[in-house]
Amino acid sequence: MCHQATETEPSFGEGNAEGRSLAEVTALEQCSTLQNLKTECSKCIAVQLDDVFRQLDKCTIERDRYKSEIEVLEVEKNQMACQCEELKAELAQLKASIPQAVARANDSTTSNVEDSVNFSDGESLKLRSLRVNVGQLLATIMPDLDLQQVNYDIDVVDEILGQVVEQMHEISST
Repeated sequence: MCHQATETEPSFGEGNAEGRSLAEVTALEQCSTLQNLKTECSKCIAVQLDDVFRQLDKCTIERDRYKSEIEVLEVEKNQMACQCEELKAELAQLKASIPQAVARANDSTTSNVEDSVNFSDGESLKLRSLRVNVGQLLATIMPDLDLQQVNYDIDVVDEILGQVVEQMHEISST
């Protein structure tokens, strides 16, 4: 009976060998599957890295463009600051010339009273209206000019305008 049992039942060594070769085949299949997964993952990672590098290149180009724009804006800002300083100096000169212009205008008012009487009523009204408008324009340039103190029937506004034009011509020629 012992002999039959050994014939029908595999011996311990034989079963182990078959089990081992089945395990080796399974392991090789798993190894092959893992190798395929590794290859696919490597391709995916390569594609993802390529996308990341392309995005990085785009961001670098955009950053450089913004840097250039900032440099241009800095130059413009500096130019505007210089212009602002020039305008402040010009405004200070104009403000300083206001009292002189008003004094000269007041000196000439007495001599010009007779001149305004020589116009006809229609011409006088047109001239007065023009002087009022010019006075309002001058008040925007010279905020210290008190328009309520100005007599529009004489050439005070004409003289102030002449002096402002002279000042501006002197400033622009320097």
